[in-house]
Amino acid sequence: MTSERRKLKMAARETGALQVAKNKLEKQVEDLTLRLQLEKRLRVDMEEAKTQENKRLMSALQDTQLQFKETKMLLEKEQEAMKRANERVPVIQEIPVIDPALMEKLSSQWQK
Repeated sequence: MTSERRKLKMAARETGALQVAKNKLEKQVEDLTLRLQLEKRLRVDMEEAKTQENKRLMSALQDTQLQFKETKMLLEKEQEAMKRANERVPVIQEIPVIDPALMEKLSSQWQK
């Protein structure tokens, strides 16, 4: 009976050691599962932030493109208006007019 008893004691010790190892492994699995869930949440949050940033940048790009288009149209209208204004301006020629009486009067005033 002693031999059987020893065997039972050894089996009990082994069972206890196995139970401790099992508990340790279960705790590690639980920790790893929690870490994995946290990592997944962080990745989802990062993807969401990227998506929001992309939307914001696309909106800013569209606004800039619209402003560019409007500015270009205004510039074209202004250039067209300047072209029309230049076409309407009459050419003015200077024609020298000599008034002999006025010239005589001015000459006499200078000589005084």
